[in-house]
Amino acid sequence: MCGIFGVIGASDVQRMFGVLGARNTERGNRAFGALVLRGQARATHRFAGPFDASWVPLDGAEAAYGHVRAPTHGNSENLAEVHPFETRDVLLAHNGLLLNHDRFPQWRIDTSSEVDSQVIAGGVQAHLEAGLEIAEAICRTIEVLDGQQACWLWHKPAAQLYLWRVMSPIYTGIDAVNGNLYFSSMRAPGVEALLAEGVVHALDMTARAFVPLQTFSYYSPYRIPKA
Repeated sequence: MCGIFGVIGASDVQRMFGVLGARNTERGNRAFGALVLRGQARATHRFAGPFDASWVPLDGAEAAYGHVRAPTHGNSENLAEVHPFETRDVLLAHNGLLLNHDRFPQWRIDTSSEVDSQVIAGGVQAHLEAGLEIAEAICRTIEVLDGQQACWLWHKPAAQLYLWRVMSPIYTGIDAVNGNLYFSSMRAPGVEALLAEGVVHALDMTARAFVPLQTFSYYSPYRIPKA
């Protein structure tokens, strides 16, 4: 598996990015990547090596979203296969394993790569180009993909973050002192609320929360149907 994590706030981004990144290396540590935001500016970084927060330039960052990799396909030394995956409109990092990604070759960003995660970003992009709004584009994509998903997605045109999960966990938390928001594939002190499954969440900076936006259908062998 892999791990995803993020820090959103105006303070302590550098320290907490390192804390959460190190915590997630329990899920994978063959390569790592990050999206760093400073106002309207963004920078994407990918590294073919074990996680080291000092490699990511975080001075002045207002948010940073990361991924540590345990590859199920491809080669961690190939930076083109290191998360986040990018299309014209989205950046995406995925923790999990898709079982039917080979059914959607039209969604592959790099046709020479077998990495399963790229079809999520490619599918969302295809639906956006067909005229769907971002939430619907996400749901239409992930509803047909079987397997585990825990994803963060950055929608470039709206400068908006989205989270969702199926089976794979995402924990969230808020720092009571500075108001920073956190999410992580691994529990950490103060990052212990499990995000609801089968729901696309959007970051709401006014509410300082990840708010439910749209539900989607999914299968999970661990799901207990309501009576």
